[in-house]
Amino acid sequence: MKNQMFINKDIKIYIDHKEDKMVHIIIRNQKSSKSVSELAEMMYQEVRNIISRQELVIFHERVFASNACYEEIEKARSSILGLNMDDACFSCLDGSPQWGQGISGINICAVKKSAGTMKDVIVNEKVRGHIWETSAADYFILHSAHGKASDGYFDQAYQMFGESIEVLEKYGFCLKQVIRTWIYLDKILTQYDEFNKARTKVFLEQHLWDEASQDEAEDIYMPASTGIGCGNPYGYAGVTDVLAIKVKNGEQVTIQCETGDKQRSAYRYGSAFSRAMLVKNEDEEFVYLSGTASIDESGATVYLDDIKAQIEKTNQVIMAILEKYDMDMDSLCEGTVFIKKPEFIEEYNQFIEKMKYDLPVNVTVTDVCRDNLLFEMDATFRKKRTKA
Repeated sequence: MKNQMFINKDIKIYIDHKEDKMVHIIIRNQKSSKSVSELAEMMYQEVRNIISRQELVIFHERVFASNACYEEIEKARSSILGLNMDDACFSCLDGSPQWGQGISGINICAVKKSAGTMKDVIVNEKVRGHIWETSAADYFILHSAHGKASDGYFDQAYQMFGESIEVLEKYGFCLKQVIRTWIYLDKILTQYDEFNKARTKVFLEQHLWDEASQDEAEDIYMPASTGIGCGNPYGYAGVTDVLAIKVKNGEQVTIQCETGDKQRSAYRYGSAFSRAMLVKNEDEEFVYLSGTASIDESGATVYLDDIKAQIEKTNQVIMAILEKYDMDMDSLCEGTVFIKKPEFIEEYNQFIEKMKYDLPVNVTVTDVCRDNLLFEMDATFRKKRTKA
Protein backbone atom coordinates (compact mmCIF):
# COMPACT_ATOMS: atom_id res chain seq x y z
CA MET A 1 0.00 0.00 0.00
CA LYS A 2 2.70 2.51 1.04
CA ASN A 3 5.42 2.92 -1.53
CA GLN A 4 8.85 3.94 -0.24
CA MET A 5 11.64 5.51 -2.22
CA PHE A 6 15.14 6.36 -1.08
CA ILE A 7 16.18 9.01 -3.56
CA ASN A 8 19.63 9.22 -2.02
CA LYS A 9 21.15 9.45 1.45
CA ASP A 10 19.43 12.81 1.95
CA ILE A 11 15.73 12.18 1.39
CA LYS A 12 13.18 9.41 1.74
CA ILE A 13 9.70 9.51 0.20
CA TYR A 14 6.52 7.71 1.19
CA ILE A 15 3.50 7.57 -1.13
CA ASP A 16 0.32 5.86 0.03
CA HIS A 17 -2.53 4.43 -2.03
CA LYS A 18 -1.09 5.87 -5.21
CA GLU A 19 -3.90 4.31 -7.25
CA ASP A 20 -6.64 6.10 -5.27
CA LYS A 21 -8.41 9.44 -5.53
CA MET A 22 -6.53 10.89 -2.55
CA VAL A 23 -2.78 10.38 -2.21
CA HIS A 24 -0.53 11.34 0.70
CA ILE A 25 3.13 12.12 0.07
CA ILE A 26 5.72 12.45 2.82
CA ILE A 27 9.18 13.70 1.91
CA ARG A 28 11.58 13.29 4.84
CA ASN A 29 15.02 14.83 5.17
CA GLN A 30 17.44 12.16 6.39
CA LYS A 31 20.74 14.03 6.47
CA SER A 32 22.28 17.50 6.67
CA SER A 33 24.80 17.07 3.89
CA LYS A 34 23.28 19.52 1.38
CA SER A 35 22.56 23.24 1.47
CA VAL A 36 18.97 24.37 2.04
CA SER A 37 18.59 25.53 -1.56
CA GLU A 38 19.94 22.24 -2.96
CA LEU A 39 17.71 20.19 -0.68
CA ALA A 40 14.60 22.28 -1.38
CA GLU A 41 15.18 21.96 -5.12
CA MET A 42 15.68 18.20 -4.83
CA MET A 43 12.51 17.78 -2.74
CA TYR A 44 10.32 19.83 -5.07
CA GLN A 45 11.72 18.11 -8.15
CA GLU A 46 10.44 14.88 -6.62
CA VAL A 47 7.08 16.48 -5.81
CA ARG A 48 6.77 17.65 -9.43
CA ASN A 49 7.73 14.21 -10.76
CA ILE A 50 5.18 12.43 -8.55
CA ILE A 51 2.23 14.71 -9.25
CA SER A 52 2.99 14.79 -12.97
CA ARG A 53 3.45 11.02 -13.29
CA GLN A 54 0.31 10.21 -11.31
CA GLU A 55 -1.80 13.11 -12.64
CA LEU A 56 -2.33 14.67 -9.23
CA VAL A 57 -3.19 18.13 -7.95
CA ILE A 58 -1.83 19.28 -4.58
CA PHE A 59 -4.65 19.93 -2.11
CA HIS A 60 -2.86 20.48 1.23
CA GLU A 61 0.83 21.21 1.72
CA ARG A 62 2.92 21.82 4.85
CA VAL A 63 6.68 22.32 5.07
CA PHE A 64 8.51 21.89 8.38
CA ALA A 65 11.77 23.83 8.40
CA SER A 66 13.71 26.47 10.31
CA ASN A 67 12.30 29.95 9.70
CA ALA A 68 15.63 31.04 8.20
CA CYS A 69 15.04 28.60 5.32
CA TYR A 70 11.74 30.10 4.20
CA GLU A 71 12.90 32.28 1.30
CA GLU A 72 14.98 29.50 -0.28
CA ILE A 73 12.10 27.02 0.10
CA GLU A 74 9.59 29.45 -1.40
CA LYS A 75 11.92 30.19 -4.31
CA ALA A 76 12.49 26.51 -5.11
CA ARG A 77 8.81 25.67 -4.73
CA SER A 78 7.62 28.50 -6.99
CA SER A 79 10.22 27.86 -9.66
CA ILE A 80 9.94 24.08 -9.87
CA LEU A 81 6.15 23.82 -9.53
CA GLY A 82 5.63 26.69 -11.97
CA LEU A 83 3.87 29.01 -9.51
CA ASN A 84 3.87 32.77 -9.17
CA MET A 85 4.26 34.78 -5.98
CA ASP A 86 0.48 35.17 -5.68
CA ASP A 87 0.29 31.47 -4.77
CA ALA A 88 0.63 31.22 -0.98
CA CYS A 89 -1.08 27.86 -0.94
CA PHE A 90 1.19 26.12 1.52
CA SER A 91 2.11 26.50 5.18
CA CYS A 92 5.74 26.84 6.19
CA LEU A 93 6.20 25.97 9.88
CA ASP A 94 9.21 26.53 12.10
CA GLY A 95 10.13 22.92 12.80
CA SER A 96 13.83 22.16 12.69
CA PRO A 97 15.45 18.77 12.13
CA GLN A 98 17.49 16.93 14.77
CA TRP A 99 20.79 18.51 13.74
CA GLY A 100 19.58 22.12 14.05
CA GLN A 101 18.90 24.55 11.18
CA GLY A 102 17.43 23.12 8.00
CA ILE A 103 14.43 21.37 6.47
CA SER A 104 12.68 18.53 8.30
CA GLY A 105 10.34 17.59 5.47
CA ILE A 106 7.17 18.13 3.48
CA ASN A 107 3.66 16.72 4.09
CA ILE A 108 1.37 16.73 1.03
CA CYS A 109 -2.17 15.57 0.41
CA ALA A 110 -2.94 15.44 -3.33
CA VAL A 111 -5.94 14.29 -5.34
CA LYS A 112 -6.42 12.76 -8.77
CA LYS A 113 -7.25 15.26 -11.48
CA SER A 114 -9.93 12.91 -12.77
CA ALA A 115 -11.62 12.46 -9.37
CA GLY A 116 -13.32 15.84 -9.11
CA THR A 117 -13.01 19.56 -9.76
CA MET A 118 -10.41 21.71 -8.03
CA LYS A 119 -11.03 25.39 -7.36
CA ASP A 120 -8.77 27.96 -5.72
CA VAL A 121 -9.56 29.74 -2.46
CA ILE A 122 -8.47 33.37 -2.82
CA VAL A 123 -7.69 35.59 0.18
CA ASN A 124 -6.43 39.14 -0.41
CA GLU A 125 -5.68 38.28 -4.05
CA LYS A 126 -3.51 35.30 -3.14
CA VAL A 127 -4.24 31.59 -3.55
CA ARG A 128 -4.47 30.36 0.06
CA GLY A 129 -6.43 27.14 -0.30
CA HIS A 130 -8.48 24.84 -2.47
CA ILE A 131 -11.94 23.34 -2.79
CA TRP A 132 -12.09 19.82 -4.16
CA GLU A 133 -15.59 19.14 -5.44
CA THR A 134 -16.79 15.55 -5.80
CA SER A 135 -20.23 14.05 -6.31
CA ALA A 136 -20.55 12.99 -2.65
CA ALA A 137 -18.85 15.87 -0.81
CA ASP A 138 -16.85 19.07 -1.21
CA TYR A 139 -13.52 19.36 0.62
CA PHE A 140 -12.16 22.77 1.68
CA ILE A 141 -8.62 23.57 2.83
CA LEU A 142 -7.26 26.94 3.98
CA HIS A 143 -3.56 27.47 4.70
CA SER A 144 -2.12 29.65 7.47
CA ALA A 145 -5.12 31.65 8.65
CA HIS A 146 -3.88 34.23 11.15
CA GLY A 147 -4.54 37.41 13.11
CA LYS A 148 -2.74 40.77 13.13
CA ALA A 149 0.91 40.42 14.10
CA SER A 150 0.79 43.66 16.11
CA ASP A 151 -1.89 42.39 18.51
CA GLY A 152 -1.67 40.30 21.69
CA TYR A 153 -1.99 36.54 21.99
CA PHE A 154 -5.72 36.38 22.76
CA ASP A 155 -6.63 38.85 20.02
CA GLN A 156 -4.46 37.15 17.40
CA ALA A 157 -5.98 33.77 18.19
CA TYR A 158 -9.50 35.22 18.07
CA GLN A 159 -8.73 36.91 14.74
CA MET A 160 -7.15 33.71 13.37
CA PHE A 161 -10.43 31.87 13.86
CA GLY A 162 -12.30 34.91 12.58
CA GLU A 163 -10.38 34.87 9.30
CA SER A 164 -11.01 31.11 8.98
CA ILE A 165 -14.76 31.58 9.44
CA GLU A 166 -14.89 34.54 7.05
CA VAL A 167 -13.17 32.57 4.28
CA LEU A 168 -15.25 29.45 4.95
CA GLU A 169 -18.46 31.46 4.61
CA LYS A 170 -17.24 33.27 1.51
CA TYR A 171 -17.00 29.88 -0.24
CA GLY A 172 -20.25 28.43 1.10
CA PHE A 173 -18.89 26.49 4.10
CA CYS A 174 -19.31 27.02 7.83
CA LEU A 175 -17.48 26.29 11.08
CA LYS A 176 -19.73 23.32 11.84
CA GLN A 177 -18.35 21.61 8.72
CA VAL A 178 -14.74 21.90 9.93
CA ILE A 179 -13.42 18.46 10.85
CA ARG A 180 -9.71 19.20 11.37
CA THR A 181 -7.46 22.11 12.29
CA TRP A 182 -3.66 22.13 12.43
CA ILE A 183 -2.68 24.98 14.76
CA TYR A 184 0.93 26.13 15.09
CA LEU A 185 1.68 28.60 17.90
CA ASP A 186 4.88 30.55 18.34
CA LYS A 187 6.11 30.42 21.96
CA ILE A 188 3.27 28.04 22.79
CA LEU A 189 4.20 27.73 26.47
CA THR A 190 3.66 31.48 26.89
CA GLN A 191 0.40 31.83 25.00
CA TYR A 192 -1.45 28.50 25.19
CA ASP A 193 -3.89 29.57 27.93
CA GLU A 194 -4.85 32.72 26.04
CA PHE A 195 -5.22 30.75 22.83
CA ASN A 196 -7.56 28.23 24.49
CA LYS A 197 -9.74 31.03 25.89
CA ALA A 198 -10.02 32.59 22.45
CA ARG A 199 -10.85 29.29 20.72
CA THR A 200 -13.56 28.41 23.23
CA LYS A 201 -15.05 31.90 22.93
CA VAL A 202 -15.25 31.59 19.14
CA PHE A 203 -16.77 28.11 19.26
CA LEU A 204 -19.43 29.23 21.74
CA GLU A 205 -20.22 32.37 19.74
CA GLN A 206 -20.57 30.24 16.60
CA HIS A 207 -22.86 27.80 18.46
CA LEU A 208 -20.79 24.69 17.87
CA TRP A 209 -22.36 23.85 21.19
CA ASP A 210 -24.20 25.73 23.91
CA GLU A 211 -22.70 26.27 27.35
CA ALA A 212 -21.93 22.78 28.64
CA SER A 213 -20.58 21.34 31.84
CA GLN A 214 -17.47 19.21 31.89
CA ASP A 215 -19.68 16.19 32.55
CA GLU A 216 -21.14 16.68 29.07
CA ALA A 217 -17.77 17.12 27.36
CA GLU A 218 -17.83 13.79 25.51
CA ASP A 219 -21.08 14.78 23.78
CA ILE A 220 -19.77 18.02 22.27
CA TYR A 221 -18.95 18.27 18.56
CA MET A 222 -15.50 19.77 18.07
CA PRO A 223 -12.98 19.41 15.24
CA ALA A 224 -9.92 17.25 15.69
CA SER A 225 -6.86 19.44 16.12
CA THR A 226 -3.15 19.78 16.56
CA GLY A 227 -1.92 22.58 18.82
CA ILE A 228 1.87 22.63 18.79
CA GLY A 229 4.79 25.00 19.31
CA CYS A 230 5.85 25.84 15.77
CA GLY A 231 6.50 29.43 14.84
CA ASN A 232 6.20 30.78 11.31
CA PRO A 233 8.20 33.06 9.01
CA TYR A 234 5.33 35.53 8.69
CA GLY A 235 5.63 37.02 12.20
CA TYR A 236 2.25 35.86 13.55
CA ALA A 237 1.63 34.50 17.04
CA GLY A 238 -0.05 31.53 15.40
CA VAL A 239 -1.37 30.14 12.14
CA THR A 240 -3.89 27.41 11.39
CA ASP A 241 -4.72 25.16 8.47
CA VAL A 242 -8.43 24.36 8.28
CA LEU A 243 -10.08 21.31 6.67
CA ALA A 244 -13.86 21.31 6.18
CA ILE A 245 -16.15 18.82 4.45
CA LYS A 246 -19.57 19.68 3.03
CA VAL A 247 -21.50 16.43 2.68
CA LYS A 248 -23.77 16.24 -0.35
CA ASN A 249 -24.80 12.60 -0.06
CA GLY A 250 -25.21 11.35 3.52
CA GLU A 251 -25.37 7.76 2.32
CA GLN A 252 -21.93 8.03 0.76
CA VAL A 253 -20.09 10.19 3.31
CA THR A 254 -20.48 10.23 7.11
CA ILE A 255 -18.54 12.07 9.82
CA GLN A 256 -18.33 11.46 13.56
CA CYS A 257 -16.31 12.64 16.57
CA GLU A 258 -14.07 10.34 18.56
CA THR A 259 -13.60 11.19 22.24
CA GLY A 260 -11.06 8.44 22.95
CA ASP A 261 -10.79 5.66 25.50
CA LYS A 262 -7.52 6.09 27.40
CA GLN A 263 -8.03 9.85 27.36
CA ARG A 264 -11.31 11.70 27.89
CA SER A 265 -12.45 14.89 26.16
CA ALA A 266 -9.82 17.63 26.17
CA TYR A 267 -12.63 20.11 26.90
CA ARG A 268 -12.53 18.85 30.49
CA TYR A 269 -9.29 20.78 30.97
CA GLY A 270 -10.05 23.75 28.73
CA SER A 271 -8.96 22.65 25.24
CA ALA A 272 -11.76 22.59 22.67
CA PHE A 273 -10.94 19.71 20.31
CA SER A 274 -11.92 16.10 19.71
CA ARG A 275 -9.40 13.29 20.06
CA ALA A 276 -10.04 12.29 16.45
CA MET A 277 -12.58 12.50 13.65
CA LEU A 278 -13.79 9.53 11.62
CA VAL A 279 -14.75 10.16 7.98
CA LYS A 280 -16.28 7.35 5.93
CA ASN A 281 -16.93 7.33 2.23
CA GLU A 282 -18.06 4.51 -0.03
CA ASP A 283 -14.53 3.17 -0.45
CA GLU A 284 -12.55 4.11 2.65
CA GLU A 285 -12.49 5.18 6.27
CA PHE A 286 -10.18 7.92 7.54
CA VAL A 287 -9.21 8.64 11.13
CA TYR A 288 -7.92 12.20 11.55
CA LEU A 289 -5.96 11.92 14.80
CA SER A 290 -5.46 15.05 16.89
CA GLY A 291 -2.10 15.85 18.40
CA THR A 292 -1.68 13.10 21.00
CA ALA A 293 0.68 13.03 23.96
CA SER A 294 1.31 11.33 27.33
CA ILE A 295 -1.84 12.44 29.16
CA ASP A 296 -4.10 10.24 31.33
CA GLU A 297 -7.90 10.13 31.70
CA SER A 298 -7.87 12.99 34.19
CA GLY A 299 -5.91 15.22 31.81
CA ALA A 300 -2.66 15.01 33.78
CA THR A 301 0.76 14.55 32.20
CA VAL A 302 2.16 11.14 33.08
CA TYR A 303 5.73 9.80 33.09
CA LEU A 304 7.39 13.11 33.89
CA ASP A 305 10.94 13.49 32.55
CA ASP A 306 10.79 10.01 30.95
CA ILE A 307 10.83 10.34 27.17
CA LYS A 308 10.76 6.58 26.58
CA ALA A 309 7.66 6.10 28.74
CA GLN A 310 5.93 9.14 27.20
CA ILE A 311 6.45 7.73 23.72
CA GLU A 312 5.06 4.35 24.80
CA LYS A 313 2.05 5.98 26.53
CA THR A 314 1.29 8.04 23.42
CA ASN A 315 1.42 4.90 21.30
CA GLN A 316 -1.01 3.12 23.66
CA VAL A 317 -3.47 6.00 23.47
CA ILE A 318 -3.33 6.04 19.66
CA MET A 319 -3.71 2.27 19.39
CA ALA A 320 -6.80 2.33 21.63
CA ILE A 321 -8.49 4.66 19.15
CA LEU A 322 -7.37 2.76 16.07
CA GLU A 323 -8.49 -0.62 17.39
CA LYS A 324 -12.07 0.65 17.55
CA TYR A 325 -11.97 1.08 13.78
CA ASP A 326 -9.97 -2.05 12.96
CA MET A 327 -6.86 -0.06 12.10
CA ASP A 328 -3.26 -0.09 13.31
CA MET A 329 -0.02 1.74 12.62
CA ASP A 330 0.16 0.14 9.17
CA SER A 331 -2.92 2.25 8.38
CA LEU A 332 -0.98 5.48 8.90
CA CYS A 333 -0.66 7.48 5.68
CA GLU A 334 0.77 10.79 6.90
CA GLY A 335 1.72 12.45 10.15
CA THR A 336 4.14 14.53 12.16
CA VAL A 337 6.15 13.70 15.27
CA PHE A 338 7.09 16.58 17.58
CA ILE A 339 9.93 16.07 20.06
CA LYS A 340 10.98 18.61 22.67
CA LYS A 341 14.77 18.06 22.53
CA PRO A 342 16.94 16.75 19.69
CA GLU A 343 18.61 14.18 21.94
CA PHE A 344 15.21 12.51 22.48
CA ILE A 345 15.00 11.50 18.83
CA GLU A 346 17.29 8.54 19.44
CA GLU A 347 14.76 7.15 21.97
CA TYR A 348 12.04 7.57 19.37
CA ASN A 349 14.11 5.75 16.74
CA GLN A 350 14.76 2.90 19.17
CA PHE A 351 11.02 2.62 19.89
CA ILE A 352 10.20 2.54 16.18
CA GLU A 353 12.76 -0.19 15.64
CA LYS A 354 11.47 -2.23 18.58
CA MET A 355 7.87 -2.00 17.34
CA LYS A 356 8.94 -2.73 13.74
CA TYR A 357 7.14 0.41 12.60
CA ASP A 358 8.01 2.20 9.38
CA LEU A 359 5.95 5.34 9.68
CA PRO A 360 5.43 7.93 6.93
CA VAL A 361 5.92 10.88 9.25
CA ASN A 362 8.19 13.88 9.45
CA VAL A 363 10.02 14.42 12.74
CA THR A 364 10.70 17.90 14.06
CA VAL A 365 12.07 19.45 17.26
CA THR A 366 9.69 21.84 19.00
CA ASP A 367 7.79 22.54 22.22
CA VAL A 368 4.56 20.71 23.00
CA CYS A 369 1.70 22.55 24.75
CA ARG A 370 3.02 21.79 28.26
CA ASP A 371 6.61 22.12 29.39
CA ASN A 372 6.47 18.61 30.91
CA LEU A 373 5.28 16.98 27.68
CA LEU A 374 8.26 15.72 25.71
CA PHE A 375 6.57 14.05 22.74
CA GLU A 376 3.49 14.46 20.56
CA MET A 377 2.24 12.89 17.37
CA ASP A 378 -0.57 13.68 14.94
CA ALA A 379 -1.54 11.61 11.93
CA THR A 380 -4.09 10.55 9.34
CA PHE A 381 -5.02 6.87 9.05
CA ARG A 382 -7.05 5.11 6.37
CA LYS A 383 -8.39 1.69 5.46
CA LYS A 384 -10.38 0.26 2.61
CA ARG A 385 -14.02 -0.48 3.36
CA THR A 386 -15.32 -3.97 2.77
CA LYS A 387 -18.15 -3.98 0.25
CA ALA A 388 -21.35 -5.60 1.47
